[in-house]
Amino acid sequence: METPAVSSQQIVQAEEVIELTATRLLEQGLSIRAVAESTGLSRRQVTKLKAKVNKEDGGPFVEVEHASISQQQAVAKTLALSVRPEGVKRSELGAILKARFGLVKNELTGAFELNMTKHQYRYLRESVRAAGLAEVTPLFVPEWMPRHDALEANRELLRAASDLQDVMTEKVLEFCSRFSGTSFKWVFQELLNLAASGVYPGSVEVLCERNLEVAEELSRRVGRRVVQEVEPVFTSDAELEALCV
Repeated sequence: METPAVSSQQIVQAEEVIELTATRLLEQGLSIRAVAESTGLSRRQVTKLKAKVNKEDGGPFVEVEHASISQQQAVAKTLALSVRPEGVKRSELGAILKARFGLVKNELTGAFELNMTKHQYRYLRESVRAAGLAEVTPLFVPEWMPRHDALEANRELLRAASDLQDVMTEKVLEFCSRFSGTSFKWVFQELLNLAASGVYPGSVEVLCERNLEVAEELSRRVGRRVVQEVEPVFTSDAELEALCV
C-alpha cells in the first residue's frame, strides 16, 4: 500500500499549528525547555519564537527581569531578615521578591509589577516560618505598625477603629431611617466602598458614576416618594383633661 504524498501546504499548516501551540505554552509560563520537549521544536526555535512574538506585540509574557534565585535562596534571604529583633516588612523584601519572581508588565496600566501571586507570597512566608530556628521565630511586621511603641500604637489604632465604627453606624442608621427600602448591611458596605481607600476592588470614580446613572434613571421612572400630609386633629381642653386622667 502506497503512503499518500504530503503536500507542501500540509507541511506548512502543521508547522503553524506547532508554533501556535508553543506560543500558547509560553503564555502559560512554561519554560523554553518544557515547550521544546512538548512540541518537538528545538530550544533555539522556541527562543526565536518567543523573541519574535515579544518584538511584534509586546507579548503577554514579556518580563522585564527574569527570576534569578531559587525558592531555597529566597527563603534563606528572607529568614535572615525576619529573625532580626525588628523583624521584616514586606516593603523591605522588594529586592528578594524581584529576584525570585521577576517582573511583568501590566497590560492594562502599563506599570511593571512583581510576577508573583498572593499564594506564592504566602507560601514563601510559610516556608520561612518552617525553616526558622526554635529560639528565634521569624517575625513579619505589618506595614502600618511602628517598630517602637508597637503595643501603644496597636491599642490606639483599635480605639480609632472603634470610634469610626460608632460614627459610621450612626450615619447609616440616620440614612436608613430617612430612606425606606434600604438595608443597613448594604448601606454600610457602600459607605465603606466610597469612604475607605482600597476597600472597593475597582475604581471608586466608576462606582460613583454607575450609582449616579442608576439613581437618575430611577428618579426618571419612579420619581420622589409622595408623602400625604395628615391634618392635625385638635381636641378641646375638656377632652384632653379626660385623656390625662
